[in-house]
Amino acid sequence: MQEKINIWNFNPKSETRLTWLGIAITLLAAALLTYELGGIIIKDLSAGAWTTLFTHLALALIILVLIYGGLIYQVSRLSFLQRLLDHRPSSREQLETIYDKPAPSLTFLIPSYKEERSVVFMTMMSAALQEHPNRRIALLIDDPPRPGSAKDSADLARIRELPAEIQSLFDQPNDRFQRELRSFQLRKAETAVVVREELDNLAHLYEDAAAWISRHTKGYQPDDQAEHVYLFKILHEYQVLHLRRARELRDRDNTSIQRIEREYNRLAALFNVEISGFERKRYENLSHEPNKAMNLNSYIGLMGKSFRERSAGVKNFLEETTARDATLQIPEADYLITLDADSVLLPDYALRLVEIMEQPRNASVAVAQTPYSAFP
Repeated sequence: MQEKINIWNFNPKSETRLTWLGIAITLLAAALLTYELGGIIIKDLSAGAWTTLFTHLALALIILVLIYGGLIYQVSRLSFLQRLLDHRPSSREQLETIYDKPAPSLTFLIPSYKEERSVVFMTMMSAALQEHPNRRIALLIDDPPRPGSAKDSADLARIRELPAEIQSLFDQPNDRFQRELRSFQLRKAETAVVVREELDNLAHLYEDAAAWISRHTKGYQPDDQAEHVYLFKILHEYQVLHLRRARELRDRDNTSIQRIEREYNRLAALFNVEISGFERKRYENLSHEPNKAMNLNSYIGLMGKSFRERSAGVKNFLEETTARDATLQIPEADYLITLDADSVLLPDYALRLVEIMEQPRNASVAVAQTPYSAFP
């Protein structure tokens, strides 16, 4: 079943060779065209066949423009492939230093308009499971708040339930791993840390994290390629990674207290996520423009502020207020990831993206557009 998922089987070296072949074929075709049409144009010119001459010139120009466009694409592709070959991704050791210090805040914004519940569920789960120690998820529901049919009303109710439902899935393991972190910190403060016992405990906790993933994959029967990717490239991948980490910890003879603390911090972050929903169209004083950009912008404009709801008849308004009087507080975020409601993220996406954005050479970079693959 896993063999069906081949959309990431991409070999830059093979693609580079194919691109060079494409460039050679294109240049050869251009040379043959120049030779063939050049002779015809010279004959037209000699014979004074002006109508035919202009027709052949126009044809040559159109074909040469198309060839030029093809060459630009192929050369650009060659440069992209060369960057892939030159790129050296950060090691796990480098990436996981984020657990040694306060991490920048990250919010996932998921705009949704009349999406299938199962599709949004996969998207939110892939974001909730991201490896980043300070993350939130906001599902931005853009369905009409007063549906016109019973079906639309039922669909909206199911979407509205998703944030609380997924939050409850994460709360139980998160509570346990937070307690484990506090217990370790207490042992560390009392200088009662026994390295071998800590390594065994960490391994057991990673096995429990893998078991939590396993419970969510049991009996799961994916019906399409998107669900195959979600099951095998996300859930199964997390399970394998947790079990591998458990084996590594059990096989380790010794390590530093700092490294042990990093592992506890990482475990405490695995399920520590805040999930909420927001509907801009419930409020009269927010934009109701029917597009995704305004859905995102409406929420982004509220971030870092406190609000209270005010009702006037059947209409609702959102008014800025103090934190003490607020009924709604939307935290600020250092980074935002906008994620379509029918997309999923691979396990280390956020970890690598934030690490790149945090590098000093990218201090002036505000927006990163990352590559994606479409579901077949």
